[in-house]
Amino acid sequence: MDDYIHGACLEGNTSRARAGAGIFCLEDRTKKHGLRIPGPSQTNKRGELMAIVKALSLIPKGDELTIITDSWYAIQE
Repeated sequence: MDDYIHGACLEGNTSRARAGAGIFCLEDRTKKHGLRIPGPSQTNKRGELMAIVKALSLIPKGDELTIITDSWYAIQE
């Protein structure tokens, strides 16, 4: 299964920062999700990592998953 993920943050580095994440599954388009990042630390990097965590939670145990992202940070972590 191929999942495309992305995280984003509006007004980063301010007290008004708001981060979110999105997941899109190419094989099953009903498995698309968007989520708001919880907690006080609202950053683009947290959005990217939370998208990966959510994508992993959506697949049945034992299934293969390919995560496609433009986030070098997420790939390295």
